[in-house]
Amino acid sequence: MFSLKHDAWDIDESEFPDHGSDADKWRFLLKYAVLAPSTRNTQPWEFRLNEHMLELYADRSREATSIDPRGRELVMSCGAALFNLRVALEHFDCAAKISYFPRFDDTDCLARLEMTASKAITRDLGDLFLSIQSRHTQRMPFDGRKPPDKLLQQLEQDAKAEQISVYFVHEEAQRREVGKLVAEGDRQQASSPTFRMQLAGLFRSNLSLRKDGMPGYSHGMGWLRSMLMPSLIDKGGWGDDVAADDFMSVMHAPCLAILSTEEDTMRAWLATGQALSRILLRACGAGVSASYLGQAIELPSLRKQLQKTAGDLGYPQLMLRMGYGEEARATPRLKVRDVLRRV
Repeated sequence: MFSLKHDAWDIDESEFPDHGSDADKWRFLLKYAVLAPSTRNTQPWEFRLNEHMLELYADRSREATSIDPRGRELVMSCGAALFNLRVALEHFDCAAKISYFPRFDDTDCLARLEMTASKAITRDLGDLFLSIQSRHTQRMPFDGRKPPDKLLQQLEQDAKAEQISVYFVHEEAQRREVGKLVAEGDRQQASSPTFRMQLAGLFRSNLSLRKDGMPGYSHGMGWLRSMLMPSLIDKGGWGDDVAADDFMSVMHAPCLAILSTEEDTMRAWLATGQALSRILLRACGAGVSASYLGQAIELPSLRKQLQKTAGDLGYPQLMLRMGYGEEARATPRLKVRDVLRRV
């Protein structure tokens, strides 16, 4: 029988080294950062630490170039980890100065954080802390209940606080057009041998000991189907079936949200990732789960159509389906030691 939790998710906050060195505190705080969502659970972040300073890097060795050729989703994933770190800093009353893209000679250095002697002053993130260990992607059907308007209004404010926008698709005709774009994205991606190969490489059987990628149980699969799935993905022929399923997922999603930015730059992607984590943690605290519909954004031609369909809202960066459902099972995570390097 398999545990519903992996050890990386089991953190005892009472073990925080309150009287330890800055480096000791960073290592503990990173336990929360690595629980952030990432594109297909690739966990493409690397942290570099000296005694007082922590730097966040994009780990290009975990980049799925056919799925994410510009590294957009990779940078957003790193932004989500950074936001988790911000929440943990505030919870443990630590203050840090954050500099974005501090190295002009290395754009993969996304952020630098330096501990300061003062205690944390703001308290606008502290109520999100308890959701870090309970937030999981929910790919199963929702039960139909819609999130309350008050929560959606709060999510709009959360996105705005991170300098991005969130747009909720309410009209059925507009939702249908969005669903068609998602379905077309499925068909186009399924027709690409390189896409299928990379996607298959990110799928894991339920018996796998790997700490990254997508285990079959996260898609509601038993152990036998999860073992066969990488081969089935690579062979293709599944585009129409998945397209039909995803179209219905769009049409029946209790809430459909699109996160967008005014610019389409690495800085905007990093901000989107932070907003994503903020929104997901807020929603989780209200009992609302989410999963991703990236097909219409990952393909440039469809992304332009989505932009027009949603009313020229800027550059679409992420699409979420949100609602209420059974508690999702945690997916595996790399440990801090696997993504941390001392310098």
